[in-house]
Amino acid sequence: YKPFKAGRSLVVKPTWEHYDPQPGDRIIEIDPGMAFGTGQHATTHACLEYIDELAVENADRSFLDVGCGSGILAIAAKLEGFRDVAGFDIDPDAVENANENAAKNGLGAEIRFVRGDLCNKSTLPGVHRTGDRPFDVVAANVLGPVLVRFAAEIAPLVAPGGRLILSGILEEVYSE
Repeated sequence: YKPFKAGRSLVVKPTWEHYDPQPGDRIIEIDPGMAFGTGQHATTHACLEYIDELAVENADRSFLDVGCGSGILAIAAKLEGFRDVAGFDIDPDAVENANENAAKNGLGAEIRFVRGDLCNKSTLPGVHRTGDRPFDVVAANVLGPVLVRFAAEIAPLVAPGGRLILSGILEEVYSE
């Protein structure tokens, strides 16, 4: 895949492609791996654009990536200036890939990626820096049936007055 821009400043590129940065660009290097999320899929691209918009509005917020896959959304949030950024996935390979991608982007110590399961809330405290407080912005770019099934578990992760980004609903695959 080739470098592309999402929003006003986010640029997603594979490590092997050259890109001449423009003033204000925030570059995310992501290579295709075992986890979902190179940014090319329409749902991921839309999330990236919205994260970019939210950063303009106010980046001094916490951010959680539910079902983080490659970690691309959390990496974007941190590059955009969000202060407390974390992500979790049920798949240990995805968590490993997300941590590798964060390190590749110079953010290894700044984002917490952990294995977590919405069916087992005892696995989730690891995403919080302190306590069990909800996040200002929560993104869940997963399949529609998963969003519906776990709506009651995802909603409390969002702070009162916070933002919830839900994506991954494909009209041709899921409707109810």
